[in-house]
Amino acid sequence: MATLLHQRLSDAAKAGDIDELYVLLQEDSYILDAIDQNPFTSTPLHVAANAGQACFVEEITNLKHSFVTKLNQSGYSPLHLAAANGHLEVVKQLLKIDSCLGQLHGREKRTPLHCAAIAGSIEALDELIFNCNNSLRKKTIQKETALHLALKHGQLETAKALLRWIEELKMESILSWTDQEGNTVLHLATSLRQHQIVKMLCSGFKVRRAANVNARNNDGLTALDLDESVRHPDEELEVQNISNILHKAGSIRACDVKISKLFPSPLAKQTRLAIHRRQRIFHYFNFRVHEDTSLEVRNTLLVILVLIATVTFDVGINVPGGNWQDDIDGQHQAGQPIWKSKDKVGYFIFTAVNFLGFVMSSVMIFRLVEGYPYSGPVQLAQSLLIFTCIWSTPLFPNTSTVNYILITVGIIVTLAILWLHRKPRRFS
Repeated sequence: MATLLHQRLSDAAKAGDIDELYVLLQEDSYILDAIDQNPFTSTPLHVAANAGQACFVEEITNLKHSFVTKLNQSGYSPLHLAAANGHLEVVKQLLKIDSCLGQLHGREKRTPLHCAAIAGSIEALDELIFNCNNSLRKKTIQKETALHLALKHGQLETAKALLRWIEELKMESILSWTDQEGNTVLHLATSLRQHQIVKMLCSGFKVRRAANVNARNNDGLTALDLDESVRHPDEELEVQNISNILHKAGSIRACDVKISKLFPSPLAKQTRLAIHRRQRIFHYFNFRVHEDTSLEVRNTLLVILVLIATVTFDVGINVPGGNWQDDIDGQHQAGQPIWKSKDKVGYFIFTAVNFLGFVMSSVMIFRLVEGYPYSGPVQLAQSLLIFTCIWSTPLFPNTSTVNYILITVGIIVTLAILWLHRKPRRFS
């Protein structure tokens, strides 16, 4: 009996029959709960999403919200299936429930964007990136980005769309990322003879630099090495032109790179240790948040950083020792810190260090929320808080000229942040 009810429910989901759904709920009000108890199963939401039944998807998610994150036996969520099949309305409906679903890991750590890239579902891909652009940074367990997967599965137009998004969102650093074999997207485009992608990767200084035309894979080969190994005389002229494109972009063979390393100068040997030490220092003070940082780690860091920002802000406004309550000509003015009058050097050192701690914690808050929903308003609010701290701190002279300068700087910084974190435009 239960098997028959589940089959009827699956058929109703496939057909988008909402009336039949409620008929089944009248017959067995626990039917959805029974399905939800199974950790890996194909729910009615999976079936409806796979079939592109947007109305049924909206109805079933309203009844059983937990279905949206459940993986089926193949390791895919409803959004993975909708993205792979190019069902745009279903993708929109699921992202409206929670835009973070765009970063949900399924089989082999694939996200819905990975599935859309493999299938060549460009409209679904655009919607996913528009609502959750941080999904561009996600990798599979083979260290593949969505762009890697699009090239490997021969989705040329999808790869072009991804490149446009990467440039629009200023995520060019993704172009230098390698898969498990150490191949960048330029390696893949060259070996797969995708001359249009090679041309796009080698055009423009910023993109060309990010693509790293002389990067070597795990076999020690550059893109030019791969071109020479797979080149065929019967290829079309445009494909044969890949070699010229790579040469113009500054690509060289791996053996030419090695020659300069075989006989390093004595000066290079002496400075290598110093360079290594500097790199360790830069790594220690690196403000960049790794793309694979889990939500649990992010949340923990945010709690710590908010606590630091709160304490440093409070201390910056309410300096230890208090403020003078009256004016004494030639000695101090009301509102000035008592500490400043007693020990000016110690006061400025303390205030500067405290302000530096506040700014550093604010910058890390910026980094941790970047790419997540409502990151723009959070970053803007944090910027205004920094401006308030600068305005209120007694570190600066209390003059009209300084105040006007601070207002101007604050407005410029605010406008810059709004521009940098503007909503990405859709491509036609």
